[in-house]
Amino acid sequence: MDKPKIKNVKSPSQIKKIAVRMPKYMRDEISKKMVDEGYNFRQKSKWVSEAVEYMISRPDWEGALMSQSNVDSEIQDVVTFPIELYEMVNKEVRRLISSKPFLNPSQSAIIRTAIQRRCIGIHLLGNK
Repeated sequence: MDKPKIKNVKSPSQIKKIAVRMPKYMRDEISKKMVDEGYNFRQKSKWVSEAVEYMISRPDWEGALMSQSNVDSEIQDVVTFPIELYEMVNKEVRRLISSKPFLNPSQSAIIRTAIQRRCIGIHLLGNK
């Protein structure tokens, strides 16, 4: 008997793990918002990926990084991204380091900013 194929599962070569530094309250807020939006706890990476993809697809999103200048990152959490999004985030980090270094861009800063924006509902504004 053949095993059923699981859909939407990426091979390890198609995903990347990213360690994200963040305040403890942010990790707690992610859990609350995920449940509010109908996600389960195993879908954290999907929820975060959607937030990041939405944010960096918007014009002039970089100004939002200013909110990350004095963040006390108490904990580290790990998310997995599709390789395409991982590469997109790294491309944006490199672009901002050369064009706007005062923003102190990093993977963690971009991901934290996207999480904050999704938690306050900014990701929904374009969908209404």
